[in-house]
Amino acid sequence: MTHERTLELLDDYVGGELAAPDERDVRRHLMQCDDCRAEERALLALLDEAAALPTAIEPARDLWSQIAPRLQPRDTVSVPAEVPVIGPRHTRRVPWWMQAAAAVLLVTTSSLVTVSVMGGRGTTDPVAVAPAAGTPVEKAPVTATQPARQDAALASFRPAEQEYQVAIGDLQKLLQTQRGRMSPRTAATVEANLRVIDKAIQESSAALAADPNSRELARMLSTAYDAKLDVLRRAVQL
Repeated sequence: MTHERTLELLDDYVGGELAAPDERDVRRHLMQCDDCRAEERALLALLDEAAALPTAIEPARDLWSQIAPRLQPRDTVSVPAEVPVIGPRHTRRVPWWMQAAAAVLLVTTSSLVTVSVMGGRGTTDPVAVAPAAGTPVEKAPVTATQPARQDAALASFRPAEQEYQVAIGDLQKLLQTQRGRMSPRTAATVEANLRVIDKAIQESSAALAADPNSRELARMLSTAYDAKLDVLRRAVQL
């Protein structure tokens, strides 16, 4: 097995998810390759570190008491079931922040493909878009008496987006005060995946601005914000 192929399969190998033939090939290569063995050790150490993380520890800082209420459920309209939502992860195979980034990329990519195939067609009925339960967003109700408008999805999402941004800003400030509690590897990984999610937010926001009546794009942007909130919330609880 080649060096490049081994690196591609190493995550699944460490997680015990490879088929027997591939597992044997990877093991054989690891016996001969110092670089791949070093990568294997790094992955195992990262998994051990992630497995040891507490599931819910409130930081002993006054600022947390001001931020926590923003993350409690309020009167929200949930995203329909067909739209994947980022939630807590319970697997040891990869750390939670990697899963969040991968999930939001999957949602963003699949949604953009859908919109592209449909020719960017939006919907004509107004809609209020909200994230999953547990996020800090309140929605203004949309009544049947309101006239249809060409930017309905974007207009309905704006109040939610403002609250997202406030909560995210608060969590980012708190995270900066706690960076000394993270290992360098964990901090670097969190930052890298936040950049991935920020790119998804940027692209989703631009797409919604170009097609402001698209409910699909509004949900996609909401999902990206949910992912960022989830990563930040868990990071400050390390």
